[in-house]
Amino acid sequence: RQGDPGSSRFYLSLQDELMRRFGGQQVNDIMQRLKVDEAMPIEMGIVSRLVEQSQTRVEGANFDIRKHLLEYDDVLNTQRSAIYAQRDRIFTKEDLSEDVTEMLRTEVIQRVPKALEAEEGPWELLAWLDKVQPSLNVGRYIFPSYTLHLLLEQVQEQQSDPEGKSVDIVPLLKVAENSLKAEEEHQIRAVNALIDLYQDRLQSIKAERRDAVETFFEGLRDADETDTRTPRELNDELAALTHLPSLRLAPEQQRQFRSDPEEVMPLVIDQVDAALNSQVVTRLVGAVERRLGESLELNHAQVNAADWDQLADQIYTASLATLSKRRERLLGNGAEAKDGQIARDLENALSREKEPLTEKDRLAILQAVRAEVMKPGSAPGAAELQRALQAVRAALSKVEGSLAEEEKEELIDLLEAHLTQSKLQPDRSIQTVEDELAQIEARHRRDLLIRLLLMMPMCTR
Repeated sequence: RQGDPGSSRFYLSLQDELMRRFGGQQVNDIMQRLKVDEAMPIEMGIVSRLVEQSQTRVEGANFDIRKHLLEYDDVLNTQRSAIYAQRDRIFTKEDLSEDVTEMLRTEVIQRVPKALEAEEGPWELLAWLDKVQPSLNVGRYIFPSYTLHLLLEQVQEQQSDPEGKSVDIVPLLKVAENSLKAEEEHQIRAVNALIDLYQDRLQSIKAERRDAVETFFEGLRDADETDTRTPRELNDELAALTHLPSLRLAPEQQRQFRSDPEEVMPLVIDQVDAALNSQVVTRLVGAVERRLGESLELNHAQVNAADWDQLADQIYTASLATLSKRRERLLGNGAEAKDGQIARDLENALSREKEPLTEKDRLAILQAVRAEVMKPGSAPGAAELQRALQAVRAALSKVEGSLAEEEKEELIDLLEAHLTQSKLQPDRSIQTVEDELAQIEARHRRDLLIRLLLMMPMCTR
């Protein structure tokens, strides 16, 4: 019974996990050398100490596991507390404008300095801003992203008739031209980086494969009479070792594996280098073409025969020619010429556009208001206001432009508010109507410019 005088004896097998992980094999080797009977209990001091040390190591490992788990739990608790604090703030605080503004301010302060120090300019910052606030279509209106807003301001400032109804596509083409130029500079830097990357990769692979070939021939030199592999088998083994299934040597060269390995090894290395050059060049050309989205139209036979410097020059020249052809196809002879694909697409889009109000529509609406507010003996009362609004509504029902029904109702509501405030004074009433019509046309023109910008992928990607 527990508490009675006596002693305890513990039995531990060499196949126990504790012994297998911490020294069981060592004890087993000792028993084998001493030829100890497996049935004899092992009670030597060295074994007891080994078991004690093993137990200590296991306890230490378990302690470290618990310690790390507690550390991870502390990290999770910190994150959990922060998230819960934000959640509680959302539930209890009515206005979160300051919190959101502070979060944005912190993020911007971190990103702007890094973006301005980047070699290629603040492109990553603009991409992040567009990701935070992409362009949104809300009903009939388009709310542009930050980058699109900058382009829109630039196009609006360069319009030949900023207050007119017509849209000049030359500023749009200049935006496209500048965008293509910036993209071409970025693409050329990317092509040069790819060339350097693949050159380093080629040198690394060549060094690795040459080591494999040298090790293979060293094994041939050290082979004895027990090595019965045929020349064909040696060739297949070498092809597998160099990861080149196309590696094939003539029968005479295969026989030299045994008779004169020093003679055939340079031939093998040359063939391996040529095959690797072909592989890397093909992959490099494919990577550049995927990057540019266009074919380089290179002669692969000439490219594979060239050394690396010539290859780099050929790919660089072909990339410039490809980008130049694309620019000529999209822009023709420049923004002013208007003879490229982009100019034709913009003109086709404009030809399908319909003005929200024609000049006839504007005159009809203004005449309706003028007829009511300037009627002899009219007083600024509710009846007169309703008659003026009905006259405008009747004129709006006959518009020939693309003014939507929702816009007509909005216009009626705005006019009612303004006409009530102006008390049907003729000059102010007519000016109010003219201002509202001008705002509608300006909004339609702005949305049209945004849609035209979105038609040009190089301006939005």
